[in-house]
Amino acid sequence: MVKNRSIRILTLAGALFLLGSELALAQAPCTQNLRRGRTLYDEGKFQEMVNLLSLTECLRSVYTPEEKQEALKLITLGYIFMDEPAKSDEFMLELLRENPEYPINPEVDPAEFINLYNTFRTLPIFNLGGKFAGNVAFPNAGSTNLLAQTVDAFGMNPSIEAGIIIEVPFTKRLLLTAEIVYARRSFEQTNNAVFLDFETGEPFSFNQATEIQDWLELPVGVQYKFFEDRTYKPYIHGGMAITMLLKAEKTAERIVLENQDIRLNTFDVTAQRREFNFYAFAGVGVKRKLGRGFLRAELRYAYGILQANMPEGAFENNELVWGIMQVDQNFHLNHMSLSLGYVAHIYNPKKKKIK
Repeated sequence: MVKNRSIRILTLAGALFLLGSELALAQAPCTQNLRRGRTLYDEGKFQEMVNLLSLTECLRSVYTPEEKQEALKLITLGYIFMDEPAKSDEFMLELLRENPEYPINPEVDPAEFINLYNTFRTLPIFNLGGKFAGNVAFPNAGSTNLLAQTVDAFGMNPSIEAGIIIEVPFTKRLLLTAEIVYARRSFEQTNNAVFLDFETGEPFSFNQATEIQDWLELPVGVQYKFFEDRTYKPYIHGGMAITMLLKAEKTAERIVLENQDIRLNTFDVTAQRREFNFYAFAGVGVKRKLGRGFLRAELRYAYGILQANMPEGAFENNELVWGIMQVDQNFHLNHMSLSLGYVAHIYNPKKKKIK
């Protein structure tokens, strides 16, 4: 059995060696053709060059990506200088499909080639990616606590969010953006007023709570990039979002003084929160080229536009109100996030329509 296994391994190794040798032998004449094509181009023998480099076998399967792009460029140039616009369009399009981000060098490339390149759509049709972020929420109180007649103190809790990013370029610097985001927001709420016993007038308790909310969000905005020619490209980003509340839970406790019991319970307060809301956002970020896309980091601030709680439902949760003695005051929910994500360019090069 061991002997048979050794024979199979040797057979496989031999087959791989033969395959590699055949590929190397096939590539050698194509590489020589490419060198010959460069010489013919320099000598102005464009028809001969095009015939040589258009060999289907080399273009389709033998050339390396870099060699194929060079061959397609030389063929395109040949047809440009032979004044065959249909053919030059055909091979320019094939070049852009092979490498949609083919770099143009104004100092080296002929003006005719650059002019033809500019007649094609070379921007991505859209960018698609995702992001992961940490966030902190901080409510903005707008009234007094209806039971204690004081303003509650709010604290920030860290949470997370994740989403899908879509960007549609208008120009190289200006983009329309849209996201679909699942976000969790959390904050602390404490009423520092001490409740008094109605009979004795002595202080006996106060309350505090932690609220966790789950949201589905659709932010839409405009993004503008600076310094397009630099490795790190800073940008600004702003817009609006519509949000839908999926769930809201409040873990509240009534802290009773003089070493008495502490009551801790979790309550569903979704019905006491506004289901649909809006926020305006503004952010700054930076992008760095990575493959056919960008790695991006963004710091964003969002301001809640509508009141987050529903005042008419403030006293509907009897156990929360009379057991914990915890009642909402009116507030808006703002948040700040720091995200890291990646967007890939989706291309579909084509000839621009002449207007």
